Amino acid sequence: MKIKPYQKGIAFGIITALVTISLVSGVYYGMTSISNNNLLPPFEWDFSSLDALSLQISERSDYLLAFTTETVRLSEGWDGMNIPYFNYSVYSIHSYYITEDETQILHIGDYLDNETDYETYYTIQSEQLVPFSLALAKDLQTMENYTDIANNYWEEMDAVLVPGAFSIWIEHVYQDGSYIKIQSVGNTVFIRYARFKEYHGELNHWGIIDLDIEEFEDGRDKYKEFYKATIPQIFTNHTIAVNEFLEQFY
Repeated sequence: MKIKPYQKGIAFGIITALVTISLVSGVYYGMTSISNNNLLPPFEWDFSSLDALSLQISERSDYLLAFTTETVRLSEGWDGMNIPYFNYSVYSIHSYYITEDETQILHIGDYLDNETDYETYYTIQSEQLVPFSLALAKDLQTMENYTDIANNYWEEMDAVLVPGAFSIWIEHVYQDGSYIKIQSVGNTVFIRYARFKEYHGELNHWGIIDLDIEEFEDGRDKYKEFYKATIPQIFTNHTIAVNEFLEQFY
């Protein structure tokens, strides 16, 4: 059975911009939110090995507030253009919890829809996101050369940023205040972790604020947990999970 659209909303480029603003400035006004008082007790994440981390991501698959995956062809730095990578010319999936009416919203970005001013949203059950975590956990287990790069990750990232490189971005936002972002550049994968104190989710946008990130001397973000690894095949299980998920909508 195909899932029906929830309603029409504003263009998703604005949503992405608002998420970025929330991370940088930490400012949101007039929105219902989930703050420290409502978050679950903090999860204890084990970054000592990819096996340990993959097990925890699998076990905590029921606790996602927001999930994103996006495919990009890089131009300069982390700038780039979305490219269709998944089935049905899909380049992104964004799902996030709406705090006011307690629903999970979904937006799929593809090049099949000719509409430029409006995008289609769906309501889904949060359980439908579980396969993404399970698939990502399997992909983590295939990675090699796992290295802690928290003290010099900008240099490590800059070293692989080549115009034209293919990149996949994956974000997991959890009900306990955990934020995990995984980015690939070719066969190199970067894994970062931070905690946040407040989550906001409305139909058109979501965001997290008050991340526990310090700064390097040059003012760039300094994550306490930041790792690098190599992956033989780029998120094979994750890609399969995304394509199977899309069957519900096309």
